[in-house]
Amino acid sequence: MCAFLSGGIFSGCEPANNTSETSNTPSTISETSVVEKVELPFTPIERPTLLADSMPAICEPKVSGDFIQAWLCNNWSKFEWSLYLNQLKKAGFEFVIMQYTTGRENAKYTEFLYPTEMANDLSISAADCNVYPTGVENLLKSAKKAGLKVYIGIGGDSDWWNYEFEDIEWCKREANFTNRCIQELYDLYKEDYPDTFAGWYWAWEMFSAKGNHEVNWSEMISINLDYMTQLDPSMPCIFSPFFSSYEDVSVERVLEEYTYLMEHTSFRKGDIFCPQDNIGIHSTEYGDANNNKGKYPITFMEQVVRALKEATEKNPKVRFWLNIENFNGPNGKSATLNRYVDQMNIASKYAEKLITFSYAHYYSPSQVGKEYNLQYLQYLEWLKQNPQTNNILN
Repeated sequence: MCAFLSGGIFSGCEPANNTSETSNTPSTISETSVVEKVELPFTPIERPTLLADSMPAICEPKVSGDFIQAWLCNNWSKFEWSLYLNQLKKAGFEFVIMQYTTGRENAKYTEFLYPTEMANDLSISAADCNVYPTGVENLLKSAKKAGLKVYIGIGGDSDWWNYEFEDIEWCKREANFTNRCIQELYDLYKEDYPDTFAGWYWAWEMFSAKGNHEVNWSEMISINLDYMTQLDPSMPCIFSPFFSSYEDVSVERVLEEYTYLMEHTSFRKGDIFCPQDNIGIHSTEYGDANNNKGKYPITFMEQVVRALKEATEKNPKVRFWLNIENFNGPNGKSATLNRYVDQMNIASKYAEKLITFSYAHYYSPSQVGKEYNLQYLQYLEWLKQNPQTNNILN
């Protein structure tokens, strides 16, 4: 049952399947198939009018890629990976992003999801560093079998959140360590999984900020992108920054920050700027079942997205996607489907492709029960019958 879901979610959880009815007319007469109409599995959410509501869609309001974090899957077997990836396949996903493949804090590596000699070097790795030698390999094997692509996360350090990136030497050092990981991962897996291993994800999360952090970030990113280009220019890199309520900056500052990044960073043709939509954690109107609400109105968050898109357009090499948050920031619970679909509908007016954080964590049957996944599958069936060129959801 779905009684615990808010926002007018439909009363039944099972998705309606398309069925065919065949007449009993003689075989000389053509048989006619009647496709059962699929109902929209929720009551559309109420919110203020946005600019997006009068805009045509650039892409369909559905997600194509999913993030998964290593703490959930670092020791998964190929069978466990197959269960998750087959769920994604049925839900129309094209690829998965392993958010990070190393753990690092206090200038030492603490975790690797692939075999590496660096784990034995106590000058760069902790004595109790954990190595999960099949972490990446089992994902790639299972994704190849499922017909899905994989973007592998590189970089990341807990000291990032202590603003260590204000020191350019720290940025350079971390970027060069990341280049070693890039080389190892490429050497280990690209030859065996040339099509499945599609690209990279830069695991440090940039954010809107008052300080000129984008200057150091640009140099740091360029060190990694230049190395990737030398290694294999065909593999794009995804970046997914967020809007920080702690920094609390203006839309004009967002535009300034990311315009600098686009104009001063060694982005290659096909690299992907995919900001988080920030709806899961910030929007005032949506809130959650207990009326816990975020800090910013949906109209403001739309202006942030517009600024991010405008900045990205300063660099024609870079593609603009959006990362749709399917959780409630105040309580960390799964978003109701009507809210999730509304987010996708808004984002589809601005981005050429949508990904999500995170189906694996908030909609997967193995994590939150089957209802969310079944409702989303029914929504996809409805979407097939109602192409969004007509803006039916508005």
